[in-house]
Amino acid sequence: GIVTVSYHIQFLQLLIENATKHNTVSGDNPLRIKIEASGETVRVINNIVPKITQSPSTGLGHKYISRQYLDLCGKSIDIDIDNNTYRVTLPLI
Repeated sequence: GIVTVSYHIQFLQLLIENATKHNTVSGDNPLRIKIEASGETVRVINNIVPKITQSPSTGLGHKYISRQYLDLCGKSIDIDIDNNTYRVTLPLI
């Protein structure tokens, strides 16, 4: 229903804000954010373009998003980070 769509939009917005906060955005090395829906999940994927003056991440954003999704939707999210890519998979509710 509408409430379910609203939750997903809120979390997509948080994940996009997180990507722009932690990465450099430039014409030479653009930040690419992809949103995929497949089966029972929605996935947000972005390339990692670290900021030169970035402070080390505390991981609080991950914890906040994970906890909020669990509290509101009753399901856990999956966060996968490798050298070049950041992926968050949200189960549909």
